[in-house]
Amino acid sequence: MDSAQPVLPGFALIADYSVQGDTELPFSANLTAIPATAAANAPILLMWSTTNISVIDIVGGAIDTGRVTTTGFGVYSIPGGVPTTTVFTMTCYDANGNIRAESTAAVTISYDVRV
Repeated sequence: MDSAQPVLPGFALIADYSVQGDTELPFSANLTAIPATAAANAPILLMWSTTNISVIDIVGGAIDTGRVTTTGFGVYSIPGGVPTTTVFTMTCYDANGNIRAESTAAVTISYDVRV
């Protein structure tokens, strides 16, 4: 009797994961504010997606997330919103702490003007 492991049809190793990232992929980043237009101090979500990035930092107005590890996507909630139009900048770092990409997103504050 053959002592080799049985072959399971339809299964194969198609990927591998490393915290160092995949050096074959380019670094990329995208930051989106939801909603892009809001009332002053209304809740805002900042959503990001990245490729080959280990750590991000989002700064804008009084908001500074500090360095946060990422697995490629995430959401940062600002329940109290922002009081004025704000541009957020996401700086992205590789596993060695080198800046590899940046992305920006703006939240425009709309005011209800009544005459």
